Amino acid sequence: MKILTQSILLSVLALGGSVLSAAPQTMELKAPQAIEIIEPEVPVNYMRWGIKGHVVVTFQINEEGQPENIHLVDYDDRVYAKVVTKALRQWRFEKPEVEGITYRLPINFI
Repeated sequence: MKILTQSILLSVLALGGSVLSAAPQTMELKAPQAIEIIEPEVPVNYMRWGIKGHVVVTFQINEEGQPENIHLVDYDDRVYAKVVTKALRQWRFEKPEVEGITYRLPINFI
């Protein structure tokens, strides 16, 4: 069983939230740099049976570099959804340039 995740620099995309609430402005931000990534713990029988699936989560990064406001956007298996959110809570990032940005992370189990 492979867990297919694209590089955090490519797959974590800013979804929205303006930096300033006045006139619309654009600002180029670096993707958040993950400093610790914990792989989801896939159940042994899922690996044995080759059960595939996908999970899409959104989250924000607080000033300590911890993911927060984790929300499941899409998933096709509750077990995968649970192991992904559990693992993501343990991830650590460098301090974000701007707080309050929501990021989207798709994870595919193939």
